[in-house]
Amino acid sequence: MSVVSLIQASSDYSRRQAGLLNELRLDLTRDTNNGRRVGLHVVGVNSRHWSAKLMINELSTMVNFSVYQSTHQNDVWSRLGGYKDDLFVYDR
Repeated sequence: MSVVSLIQASSDYSRRQAGLLNELRLDLTRDTNNGRRVGLHVVGVNSRHWSAKLMINELSTMVNFSVYQSTHQNDVWSRLGGYKDDLFVYDR
């Protein structure tokens, strides 16, 4: 399963959500009692807003998943039709 999270690094709520998503990813990839693991791949896409761009390094250091920067040339948010704090879940 894969999750794409649209994050605005300058937003306290978005950073908190990214931290919780990071914890969920870690919890799901740990071995369970029956020996099964759930594979969860998480990717964050930071807003192209100037204040968010300034804080991408802080965001990247607080999570253990890749965080990419959306740009005017490659506006992932628009391509997905998403908004701040949206999560897109993909399975098979």
